[in-house]
Amino acid sequence: MKKVLFGLMAAILISTGCGSKKSSGELLQIDLTAKDFASGQVEIADEIESVEYIPLELTDESLIANILDIAVTDEYIFVYSTRQDGVLQFDRKGHFLRRIAKTGNGPGETGQIISFTVDEENRLFCVSEYFSTSFYSFYGEFIKKITSLHPYSYQLSVGPNVMAELGRMYVPLNVPGMFSLGIFNWATDDTIALRPTIGNMNLMPLEETSLKGWIYNGSMDGWFCYSEGTDTVWNVNAKTISPAFLVNNGYSASEEKEMRSSKTGNASVDGTYSVFNIFETPRSYFAKCFQSSNESKFFLYRLDKQTGALSREASDIDAMELFEYNRALTGIGIRNETDGGLPVWPFFSYPAKKLMIQVNTAVEIEYLKEKDPKLKEHPVLQKITEESNPLVTIYHLR
Repeated sequence: MKKVLFGLMAAILISTGCGSKKSSGELLQIDLTAKDFASGQVEIADEIESVEYIPLELTDESLIANILDIAVTDEYIFVYSTRQDGVLQFDRKGHFLRRIAKTGNGPGETGQIISFTVDEENRLFCVSEYFSTSFYSFYGEFIKKITSLHPYSYQLSVGPNVMAELGRMYVPLNVPGMFSLGIFNWATDDTIALRPTIGNMNLMPLEETSLKGWIYNGSMDGWFCYSEGTDTVWNVNAKTISPAFLVNNGYSASEEKEMRSSKTGNASVDGTYSVFNIFETPRSYFAKCFQSSNESKFFLYRLDKQTGALSREASDIDAMELFEYNRALTGIGIRNETDGGLPVWPFFSYPAKKLMIQVNTAVEIEYLKEKDPKLKEHPVLQKITEESNPLVTIYHLR
């Protein structure tokens, strides 16, 4: 499970846990090792305007197990699952429409899907494989495939015809063509911005340094991107790559060196903190993290952007148990005081649109019902059984 439990919070923090705001031009920091917090409870109900539930239709062609990736537009929901060939497309009411990007060697077929993203302005669904991207219309029509020599791990749409790319993980940074973060126009083949390296590059020679465990989520104007073992969260939009804030996860110089070495894979360092996921709302930053010496115990953080107050709460859900039901560990989340539903933790947050997208598997929901019997009374959750498809929840933010 260690290869899954990595990432970072898009969050900010002052050194004492509650107090003054940052000085002009100074990067803010979240200190995961902090001892003092403004509150021992993390809340989000004051930021949620309404909740929309979308049960995904279950058919022979749309049976879903664990969700590997998801994208939601104003009209459609795209899902990549461990149990299906290709990407499943649903409408916004959850009705199954079609499969896109099926496995094969023919036009419009794919080999190994790494990730996908949506270019909403051009109404394009974009599927990434290593060294190629396939483009489809929102109606499932294959348009074209573009071959790229960029050694990326993930592609994220940041505007019409523009992709942010996160460099290939676990590959030494001295390999020809390697980069850390880049912005590329796929229509003109232009490089808009490129950052060859990130983090402290004085620890090891370039040939011994690699990128680890990318975690990303929506920011106010693009995407937050972070590679485990570094101390900076980067904001990537259609024009620039810039540092967003700093993180103190407790690594010593020798531990950071071990973490970022191209020889160590994605092993964690005991005693330090790693963040599993992050998300941003218009008013706050949130993080879900664990102490590397105990991967069953998770902590939730909220940082108020206006006041700088940081709250932290320990989850009572055993992560190792939950992992069997949903690898995304969505059930480790913030109390839902809006409508008494599932714990809140989005797969993706789009703060500029004031939307958060959450996905819970049916078996995870049944597990959470047993942990909290009050969930059995919720009118939507009552209809979910272990045989159901996952439930998509859309939180509309204030």
